[in-house]
Amino acid sequence: MYLITLPQDLISRNEVILRQNGEYRLNHLPQALVKTVINTPTINGILYKGYNQVSAQVTSGSHNSVELTFELSIPSISAATFAYFRNEVRQKLGSGEELQISTAAGIGPYPPPKAETRMASYGVELFAKQIIKEVDINLNSFDFNGMTASLIIQKILQDIRLLPVEQIKFSGSIALNSNLTTTQSISVYLPISTVVFSDGLTIPFSAYASNAVITEIPIKTVSIPYDFWA
Repeated sequence: MYLITLPQDLISRNEVILRQNGEYRLNHLPQALVKTVINTPTINGILYKGYNQVSAQVTSGSHNSVELTFELSIPSISAATFAYFRNEVRQKLGSGEELQISTAAGIGPYPPPKAETRMASYGVELFAKQIIKEVDINLNSFDFNGMTASLIIQKILQDIRLLPVEQIKFSGSIALNSNLTTTQSISVYLPISTVVFSDGLTIPFSAYASNAVITEIPIKTVSIPYDFWA
């Protein structure tokens, strides 16, 4: 399992990098992004694909069941920002191309699933199908070079740079079948894809997920209810 650890000061560090490059946007209002001229070298970088480690508390229940309680705080773009970004991609590539990306990411007719629960997969498929075509998406990281990309792809990379990253917080519980008889804290792994530009600007597609991997009771993949992220 490839783990991705995000810097604790990611949000403030991103703001510093944007200011240093003369790039500005309004926080939490993706529709009000201020479009600026971005230097092409800053749209090079690496896409990382893996898992984000978070903590959860397990409490034993009755009839071979346990309750898994999450208290999450993860840097990520928000659900509203993701919806905005998909619309930007759709306008630039066309609805047919964006549909292919969404379908490959497992985003089907709504409902279900909610598109944001496949956010990490969407980031990977966008790069694999448009930005680094024919890349092996089983790899944990892919280099990308915006300097050699088409003008449309350069604009999409510029849009990614200006997506506001927030500290996303959620809490909720999931019932699991298990014979665990003690209360303990365990690690839970959520899928994440992270764009790291050459100047260090980091845009994570994380927080929301339709499934999680748990290693302690024993290793298993569990489905996360959609209303958990509401």
